[in-house]
Amino acid sequence: MNRAVTGWILPALAALMVQFGASTASAAPSLASWGLEGLLGEDKKEEVDPRWLRILKPDTRMVTIKPGESVTFELDWFPADKSPHWYAATAPRERVAIDSKSFTVRFAKPGVFFIGAQLGRKGPREVREIHVIDPKMPVTPLTILQPKAGRKFKVGERIALNADSGVGDVVWVLGNGREVRGTFVHVAYPEPGAYTLRAVEVNRMTGQVSEGEVEIVIE
Repeated sequence: MNRAVTGWILPALAALMVQFGASTASAAPSLASWGLEGLLGEDKKEEVDPRWLRILKPDTRMVTIKPGESVTFELDWFPADKSPHWYAATAPRERVAIDSKSFTVRFAKPGVFFIGAQLGRKGPREVREIHVIDPKMPVTPLTILQPKAGRKFKVGERIALNADSGVGDVVWVLGNGREVRGTFVHVAYPEPGAYTLRAVEVNRMTGQVSEGEVEIVIE
């Protein structure tokens, strides 16, 4: 029964109670006692998935290595009798079963690789981003479009960061111990001072590193 119907049924029931001498001080009868326990519907509780999976090592989302090096992943998950899979996030259909709580992947070529682990097809998952950088490859300049060098901002002011990015994600090193990701993002500085803002991009295909930096002042 919908709520429109209850709009006249419940007041009518209350009127009947008063007519037959029901005391307002006594406990009102429940919907169940009138056989109407399903009248208003029940809030459905969201089901909580008890499964979980964590990548313990590497313990940071982004790892930088050289070509030919390997990365060892250590996992923990629940329930323990369910075996997860690891996969390259760029080709998730190529899944490899994990028969222990650790596995090792060797990276032969430069580039950016996303390695994930997942418990079941739709279960919990985590991903690590592996930057394979050839130290012999020279760093190329990255143009920072915003903010301009020497700009002054107020404490807490919203600052746009924008870089002339190619094929890759930009990591902004803010100079105060924080980092943010994205070609175009916004940040705010909570403390005054002079900061060197650095942008770093790694080409996903070649591992080519590009960098740029500007000085800004927070007043």
